[in-house]
Amino acid sequence: MKAAITPFTQPLLELFYHALSDPDAEVQSNAAFAVGMLVESSEQDLSPQYLPLLGALRPLFNVNPDASSARLNARDNASGAVARFILKNTNDSEPHPYKATIPGTSVSFEMLPIPEGDFVMGTPKHKDESPPHKVHISPF
Repeated sequence: MKAAITPFTQPLLELFYHALSDPDAEVQSNAAFAVGMLVESSEQDLSPQYLPLLGALRPLFNVNPDASSARLNARDNASGAVARFILKNTNDSEPHPYKATIPGTSVSFEMLPIPEGDFVMGTPKHKDESPPHKVHISPF
């Protein structure tokens, strides 16, 4: 999508709002993914829409652990959408810890930036975690 989606932002946003309330979990899942991608890719500032979008995404978080895979995917895609909202509004090169609560719920997200670096993974104390080895991660 990237920036080429910008001229279509408003009609797509309306479509995704509608789809988020569809009774079909797959439609909801696709809409949650799509709204996250739209926020991430559009050059239009959609931050004024975040609160209504969070409200539309909120029901997707109320899922029992034994729900269908489509319902669980919808929840996961809603989580990804919220993460994209946050990433889109990081104004400087250093990410900062962030906490947001979905309106009308006790569901909140606490995110911390993970810096690039090397660390030792594993321990000789547990057979299934041996041998200790050096791992390099990129920042995220």
